Amino acid sequence: MIQAQRWSHLAPWAVVGLLLLAFALRIYTLGERELTFDEVGSVFIAARGPLGLLAYLRDAIREHPPVYYLLLSLWMPLVGRSEFAVRFLSVVIGSATVAVTYRLVRKAAGQPVALLATFLLVLAPFHVRVSQDARMYGLLALFSLLSIFIFVRLLSQDRVRWWGLFWLVTGLGMFTHYYMAFVLLAEDLFLLLNWRRYRHLWARWLAIHVALGGAVTLWAVLSPGLWATLVSFWRRGAASHVRWDGLFRALNGLYLGATLRPNWLHLGLPLALTVAGIGLAQWRNLWLPRGHRHGGVLLGLLLGVPLIGVLALPERVTGRYLTVALPACVLTMALAISQVVRWSSSQLVRWSGSRVVGRSLGHLLPFVLLLGVVFVDVHTYPLVYRSPGGSFRARVKYLRAFAHPDDGLLLHGPWQTLLLTYYDPGSLKRRTVPLDGLEVEAGLAEEMLTGVFDTHDRVWVSYSSVEPVDPDWIVSRWLHEHTHQVWFEGDLALYYAAPAQRLPPVLIEDLPEGDGSETTVLPFQMFLPAVVRDGAGRYERVECVDVRFGEQLWLEGVALANLGPVSGEAVLLLTQWRALQDIPHGLVLRLELVGPAGQVWGEYQFHAGPVHVHTQGWSAGEAFVERRGLVIPIGTPPGDYTLRVRVFPPEGDEWPPEGGGSFEVGPVRVGRSAPTDPLAALPGHEWCPEPCGEPVEPPIEGLRVTFGD
Repeated sequence: MIQAQRWSHLAPWAVVGLLLLAFALRIYTLGERELTFDEVGSVFIAARGPLGLLAYLRDAIREHPPVYYLLLSLWMPLVGRSEFAVRFLSVVIGSATVAVTYRLVRKAAGQPVALLATFLLVLAPFHVRVSQDARMYGLLALFSLLSIFIFVRLLSQDRVRWWGLFWLVTGLGMFTHYYMAFVLLAEDLFLLLNWRRYRHLWARWLAIHVALGGAVTLWAVLSPGLWATLVSFWRRGAASHVRWDGLFRALNGLYLGATLRPNWLHLGLPLALTVAGIGLAQWRNLWLPRGHRHGGVLLGLLLGVPLIGVLALPERVTGRYLTVALPACVLTMALAISQVVRWSSSQLVRWSGSRVVGRSLGHLLPFVLLLGVVFVDVHTYPLVYRSPGGSFRARVKYLRAFAHPDDGLLLHGPWQTLLLTYYDPGSLKRRTVPLDGLEVEAGLAEEMLTGVFDTHDRVWVSYSSVEPVDPDWIVSRWLHEHTHQVWFEGDLALYYAAPAQRLPPVLIEDLPEGDGSETTVLPFQMFLPAVVRDGAGRYERVECVDVRFGEQLWLEGVALANLGPVSGEAVLLLTQWRALQDIPHGLVLRLELVGPAGQVWGEYQFHAGPVHVHTQGWSAGEAFVERRGLVIPIGTPPGDYTLRVRVFPPEGDEWPPEGGGSFEVGPVRVGRSAPTDPLAALPGHEWCPEPCGEPVEPPIEGLRVTFGD
């Protein structure tokens, strides 16, 4: 008794500690990650204001109901629109869910189970994730939790206030996310399975359904977008087979907060505790009111109905779709661990004959189980807190700093335009690749691309992850064949319009005669882009070369343009190659800007071939052309430089030029320019002052090709 009183005095402090830990885990790195596409959608909708967002959601297809958006629309004017500010609402909701979990579980199952359930929820990677996203899933978890425990209260206390609260909470949940219907369906099935025991509740239960159904029906009638969504689901039909990959992905998301390939070693323990908790709750009355049975059945329904429902829908399954199952998931694991404590303590007291020894050893097994759950949770935190690769925010900042006012911006689809409502790239003229239905049509795309590069000398292109709409990579192939790519990072690339070809008659006459099919220099018409802008610059230097890289690759010709750039501009290089042997996909080329003293001032490494296109490689005798370039780094001193060309095979060491040394073309005369304010503010890019040197004065008489160390 004394020990129990001592623990009861410590429990409030434990709860305070858990709340502080929950807040810390959910606020950690909150503003460091950029907003995802869905989060930007939340801001975009909420920024319309209450009336505007309601009108938008009525017409939008595949959108969610308005409760979360309404909260966010009231929240943003108070705290702002930064990543931290818009996500902090979810942190508040997630922390409140932790507090409510302790209070509700304590009333239903006692303080030890409440502390365990709260602890498990605090550390749950999935709940940490949804509490950091500016989406409605954290709020959905809260409404699911409230609905479940108010339902349990209704089983024993048939009072009007509980019915009113149940209607309000479940209704708010339905208007937060339509998957709240899975919780209501699980509760329906529980009453049906126990219809004799709870037949006195059926009249009011049906009244609740009429009220909820009426509200949802009214919203559906007023929402053409919702009707269109329902029709699309109906036409696609339910899944015709068990989607094991979807099941594994859903469980991985629910327990580990990730949608990557399941780690069965980590999933095994929480799954075992969940199954044990359901069985123990069914065997013993662990959380339903006294005199009520089948608590395990209710928990099984609360977990199984959402899982089966999500798998039956023709959608890609992710963990967030099982948000409504999270409260039951946490409760079952807490019940299992608490029963292990009781069972192991009683058994060990009996075996050891000592109450002190038995209780001490009895707490060891559940402690190990709890420690295992903690290990699994903490082990997944790097995935929860990890920033996605290829930051869109960073690319937009780069655009704002380096883009010229007359540059163009090409996007891979209308969905990217949504991201630009939050991450504004400035005044760049934006164009989107046109679609014919749901796919890129070659004729329309080529016409649009020709117009874009007829208007702009430089175009920034964000075009990746578009296999469903451009499976043949029409845009990437066109860009590779008609423009010079000079910079690439993530899915943002900078392209220059291809110069017009200029071949002096003397050069044509001096082309070396071929000595066989494998060594014949191709005519330089190979260099001609299919589309050349009127008034565009021309290749300033064009030369035939005869350079072999190893025994596999032959460089036949080079052409250079923009040989007098300033920092921030690009020198353009066209190279014509011929494979001497079969070369698999994965050939890597590197351009290096080499200074007078041999130091490398900048480099650009890329895979040969169109970006993102996994070609089959090159056969012996096959020729190919690479149109690339290199941006002169900010801070490069004025003077004469060369471009070094290096070749790396898919596997193995570098292929050096025949005879050793290096292959360089030039000179590239870097001029002096004054830095703009954004460039001068970039950390690590100090502008070179006057003493750095002057450009070399001797005139450029021709292309300089250098072989040397």
